[in-house]
Amino acid sequence: MRKAVMLTMIILFLTCPVRAGIEISEISYTPRITGSHGLLETVDGKIYISDSYGGTDKIYRIDTGTPVEVASGFNIPAGMWQGDDGDIYVCDVGASRIYRFDSEWSLETWYSVPNPWTMVFDGSDIIVVSYNGNVYRVSGGSATAIWTGLTDPFGIAIDSERCIYVSEHTVGRIRKRTALGAVSVVTEDLTQPEGIRIGPDGRLWVADTADGSVYL
Repeated sequence: MRKAVMLTMIILFLTCPVRAGIEISEISYTPRITGSHGLLETVDGKIYISDSYGGTDKIYRIDTGTPVEVASGFNIPAGMWQGDDGDIYVCDVGASRIYRFDSEWSLETWYSVPNPWTMVFDGSDIIVVSYNGNVYRVSGGSATAIWTGLTDPFGIAIDSERCIYVSEHTVGRIRKRTALGAVSVVTEDLTQPEGIRIGPDGRLWVADTADGSVYL
């Protein structure tokens, strides 16, 4: 895995789907949001951030100027995702739930998942990395552990062959699990890998927050 970019940036862009032609730029706004754990760009180009700093526990839409609150009442909101149906999913670590909202942020339902941190989709199923060291598959509203014993997992990605990748934050490691369940190490040469995503070209992008770098 080689270093692609040396940046000081909002690494959270790797917690949302990577789209071709993405541009990285700074957005200035007040008040500053400093406890952000999730970032989502929806298909209509809107950007949302989950914020839990100081017990805020809200979701904001980010434009220039003042952030606009769109949802509240969480207990440490983290990763977010938009499904193919347009619905928006939010991991709530403290509540051990994944909430499902429509595109206007009206709550539709929720799923019970232990300490969900962030997620990806595998068809209609949700693949969730948990703060407790496990990866769960949520199918038909029920969560089943499919990968256990991870060390401080943080980011998750899935490729076109349905291989799952997880970043293990404190041990500097990326691991891979195939659709058949075989597990291997992709790299152990990182420092504190967090957000990961598969890019449009099929390569794995990794954000390492310890040195402010993005690797691929």
